[in-house]
Amino acid sequence: VLFEGSVSYDKVGIVNYTWSFIDGDPIVLYGVDPNYQFKTPGVYIVTLNVSDAAGHWATDTMTVTVRDITAPIAVAGPDLTVDEGTIVYFDGSGSYDNVGIANHTWMFHAGEIITLYGVNPSYRFDTPGVYTVVLNVTDVSGHWGVDSMIVTVLDISAPKAVAGLNRTVDEGTTVTFDGSGSYDNVGIANYTWTFIDGDPIVLYGVDPSYRFDTPGVYIVTLNVSDAAGLWAIDSLTVTIRDITPPVADAGEDQAIEEEDTVQFDGSGSNDNVGIVNYTWSFYDGSSKVILYGISPSHTFSISGIYVVTLTVKDEAGNEGSDTMKVEAKEKEGNGIVDDPIDPILIIIGSIILLAAIIILVFFLFLRGRNRSPDEGSRWLEE
Repeated sequence: VLFEGSVSYDKVGIVNYTWSFIDGDPIVLYGVDPNYQFKTPGVYIVTLNVSDAAGHWATDTMTVTVRDITAPIAVAGPDLTVDEGTIVYFDGSGSYDNVGIANHTWMFHAGEIITLYGVNPSYRFDTPGVYTVVLNVTDVSGHWGVDSMIVTVLDISAPKAVAGLNRTVDEGTTVTFDGSGSYDNVGIANYTWTFIDGDPIVLYGVDPSYRFDTPGVYIVTLNVSDAAGLWAIDSLTVTIRDITPPVADAGEDQAIEEEDTVQFDGSGSNDNVGIVNYTWSFYDGSSKVILYGISPSHTFSISGIYVVTLTVKDEAGNEGSDTMKVEAKEKEGNGIVDDPIDPILIIIGSIILLAAIIILVFFLFLRGRNRSPDEGSRWLEE
């Protein structure tokens, strides 16, 4: 600023010009037109004192208004890493301005735009994530500066696994799992399903499918994890019903003699899971015989042909049946032919034979009466 005191006057003449004001410290300048560089914005009252040779003096003042053209410097502070649920206290006290900061404004996005005011406001971060926080500082002249810092909020909440309801289906059914009920405060990054079906089975995804061909009870475990590596598990039971009936095999037909013992053999029977019951049934004479087990035995005391039925059952109650024949023959050498004749026929035959003999004797007797005594004697002797 170039001061100009040349308009001042005296009837004899001014011998001294003294300019004074405060710019932090008292400033004194001399001369009719000194200059001064104002580095600090503000309003300055400058006083001019003039005096003549006789020592008379007079004063006048003027105002110098120095405008602020320097923007403030924003300092948002260092980056922070905290757990979810932590209250963060921001610190903008490192910001500065040549005159002074009139306003501190903090802004960031947390689902919505969050705006905070002041040198050190606070905010509770409940949701994990990375937040860019911008500090804007302004001075009274409206000049401004910005700075930013990063708040990293760590995820410390494990997800919740929900494997769904237990299932009961027939063998050969394709089961679609459903883990969509699982949840996490940030989001689930992985779904892994594991169980044993002969070998370990591993499936991935929220709703994978698997065909169960073997009856049984399967414990299926769902493991869910989030991006932070936190995890949780849940399980469900899949019950596969056996709908395949077993196949019965009663064995080969057998031919024996009466009084022999037959050893039955159902070992050729089979089932996809396993047979739990073997039942053999037949009639021996007028009595029904029921035997149990894979290879029971029975003695056939009466000759004949017997149809033996084997019924096998599995654990689910499915059953299958098969038959075999046992032919029990009469024993040889007991005076009875293999195909015995009805006793009534024997009696009738005996009666007929006896009658024929009687008739023959009577006929011969009559012939003898019609001959001479000598002829009759010779005939009878013959």
